Amino acid sequence: MGISKSDQIIIVGGGAFGLSTALHLTQSGYTNISIFEKDDQIPSRWSAANDLNKIVRAEYEDVFYTDLTIVCISNWLS
Repeated sequence: MGISKSDQIIIVGGGAFGLSTALHLTQSGYTNISIFEKDDQIPSRWSAANDLNKIVRAEYEDVFYTDLTIVCISNWLS
């Protein structure tokens, strides 16, 4: 037994995975989707995908490249 396109679907979390899931469900014709997010903004500040480390890799085995990345990030943000 599957779910119908009008059954209630609840998604916990308004980060990249939650919003992406809601988008794909909507594009597939599902109409009764609710997203519950503890933050007051979207995308959520608590989302695992909403931080600089997901944009720029800053951890390398060689300390030279780690330090270089930190300098680049600092310059990028200023």
